[in-house]
Amino acid sequence: MKTICLVTALYSDDVFIKPHYKMAVGVDKRIALIGKRPWPVHEIDHGVVAGAKPEEIIRKYYPDVEIRYTDLCADSSEHGIWETMANFYNHFIEIAKDYDYVTRFDVDMLFTEQDWNKMITFVKNNNYDYYRLNCENNSINYYYDFEHGARDATEREPMVLKTNQHFKCLVETEGGNGYTMEWPEWTCHHFRGWNKPKTYGDINSPPGYFQKMAKTTDFIKCPQEIRDLFK
Repeated sequence: MKTICLVTALYSDDVFIKPHYKMAVGVDKRIALIGKRPWPVHEIDHGVVAGAKPEEIIRKYYPDVEIRYTDLCADSSEHGIWETMANFYNHFIEIAKDYDYVTRFDVDMLFTEQDWNKMITFVKNNNYDYYRLNCENNSINYYYDFEHGARDATEREPMVLKTNQHFKCLVETEGGNGYTMEWPEWTCHHFRGWNKPKTYGDINSPPGYFQKMAKTTDFIKCPQEIRDLFK
């Protein structure tokens, strides 16, 4: 059976730390990689929360999680965003090299217990070089709150990789035999736009910026099991 190391990037993500580690069980090692400065897209997706204390939360509630620090990928001004993030995720692979697989799920990507266990069990009992998430079919982005989810992502990203693999850009590895995780009803609940209305405009203000951002008015409500992870 394969071994899996969960590596999670953190910056000012305190609201997601407990939900993430409640969910992310059944792996062989858990590492929190805390950025000394925000990495690309973090400020766009969530803003920067003053007074964030990820170390304190982890040490108090999840002492099994190893804490590491990095200033890698703090600035994307010299390179394209996909290239920069590829370098960042290749660092995940390096620090997980003692395990068969490494995960690169964002801290704001959540699964039900059934869906998480399905994925972990499948990875441990198979031998693909990487496992790709089909975001278009199998993810929901939540904007502002639990009531406004939208199937508006288009990425097909490798999220679990053998530690002998490498990213050449954010959505592609340098080779290998991959598997796309697109099982029926299997869903990643991604809170990537949680603070966007606060940053970019009022959900109720004309001309409906929030609806334009999500490209829909037919929103999906978050299931109760995912909401309960935040309690």
